[in-house]
Amino acid sequence: MTPPNPHQFERRRAEDVYRVVEDQVFPRLGSIDTKIISLEQGIQKLMIDGCTHRDGDLRRTESVEEGMGRIFEKIDCFGEVLAEARVDMVTQVGIIKTDITKQIGGIRIWVLTGIVVALLGLLIYFAKDYAHDIEQSIGKQPAAISTPK
Repeated sequence: MTPPNPHQFERRRAEDVYRVVEDQVFPRLGSIDTKIISLEQGIQKLMIDGCTHRDGDLRRTESVEEGMGRIFEKIDCFGEVLAEARVDMVTQVGIIKTDITKQIGGIRIWVLTGIVVALLGLLIYFAKDYAHDIEQSIGKQPAAISTPK
């Protein structure tokens, strides 16, 4: 067998590339051309129909432009008011957080005080009970024995 010719592979690759370009790229170029033509026709129509031909048309265009200017001014004013309101809201949230922190601290103090009082009460109870048991064991007080009936 003879070794394959490298020029033959290059020609096959070139034919494959050309086939892909012909099948996939050229049809797209046609649709792009039609879209460009359509766009140019639309621009021409806008240039002809969109231009003011009378004084009334010019006045209408100016009034629309003035109205748009006023709308944008109101949008700018609204943006400023919104920014100020946001700053005020952030300030109020900070004040609320501070108040809640103070309230939680007060509640925490009351709860801890209640727990300490309850623990002291239990400690006093157990101390009295222990002292009572010591008195009974020393013999100062006779132990109360219950008899079954």
